[in-house]
Amino acid sequence: MRCAARLSTGSLPAAIASLSAANAGLAADAPTVARWGYELYGQRVLPAELVKQMTGGEGEYGLGTMLFSQAFGLGTAYGHRGELPDYSSIMVAVPEKKVAVAVLLANGNKNSDTVVAELLAAVQPLLGG
Repeated sequence: MRCAARLSTGSLPAAIASLSAANAGLAADAPTVARWGYELYGQRVLPAELVKQMTGGEGEYGLGTMLFSQAFGLGTAYGHRGELPDYSSIMVAVPEKKVAVAVLLANGNKNSDTVVAELLAAVQPLLGG
């Protein structure tokens, strides 16, 4: 398994995550979120048929899953973005490369996609083929 993660300074307390965004909020660290994406989209948590339903939606969104087709240059990627006024996050998994990354930003910037792209570009030579 290959997981890469980046966590900026600061964190969102669990109480705030569940109070402010109970419908989609969670409190976790970047390595845990990356591992979750690796396990989920690698079909290690749910049966393959359910993962296929999650990732096989029309357009750019499946069942609670965003499709990042060729956005990060490693092939078809799945995951999700999250944003609150002072926080942004993104988890991206590329099952065919067996890699997942998570970025959690507590500085109010909404540039998590850029950070993920840089992170994936940095690890791409290590992924082979």
